[in-house]
Amino acid sequence: MVDAWTFVPDAAALARRTVLITGANGALGSAVALACARHGASVVLCGRAVAALESLYDQIEESGAPQPAIVTLDLETAGDDDYLAFGEALAGGLSALDGLVHAAGTVGPLTPIEHAAAANWQRALTVNLTAPFRVTQACLPLLKRSHDASIVFTLDDKTRAYWGGYGVAKAGLAGFAKILAHEWAPPPGETRTVRINAVDPGPLRSRLRRAAYPAEDALQLSEAAERVNPYLYLLADASGSVNGMRFSVNEPARAL
Repeated sequence: MVDAWTFVPDAAALARRTVLITGANGALGSAVALACARHGASVVLCGRAVAALESLYDQIEESGAPQPAIVTLDLETAGDDDYLAFGEALAGGLSALDGLVHAAGTVGPLTPIEHAAAANWQRALTVNLTAPFRVTQACLPLLKRSHDASIVFTLDDKTRAYWGGYGVAKAGLAGFAKILAHEWAPPPGETRTVRINAVDPGPLRSRLRRAAYPAEDALQLSEAAERVNPYLYLLADASGSVNGMRFSVNEPARAL
């Protein structure tokens, strides 16, 4: 298997592929979107901060990359009607979807479970776990139209003290990715067109990291752009046979 962290994609590695990125207005999401566009993908920028999405849109368009698209969705407040409209908007503008990157996330206050506010707990589970499930469900009809669709989850192992709802949600997300990968693993002699993998990019210089570690020296952390290679690898043809794997920084790849 290729080392996803040192993977060097061709300039056109994602040409003629359409990739949707949630949390595209965040540090990781925007870095993945820019990298995908730079390698030929038509990117669909998904998030709730319209101004930030429009700024990223302009940056991609000015670079000469394929024209991107924007679809707004507030993962914290979205209900059934919002996800229905989201799916309809995608179906109305796309013939197929070749990649889905889950880069959105939120971190609430770090606190003992004993003192955790129910609202913060619910928000963490909604954005970090329920929303990826709903977005994936909404995108699957278009993903199944691709000859080689790739779903990439972003994981973060925080099953330890004080991480509360965020830690639980990310553990649940790993479980969801594993279940989905098993469901789409092709039986012997058959092929299925959707593969599911995950990336744990480690600590990044981002707003989410600052929320959890406000006193930390951010200059000691990696920029998100330094950790996009595994996403490019998993979205490209080079990983066409890879399913159900987790790629964590500074660790060997392993099964979900």
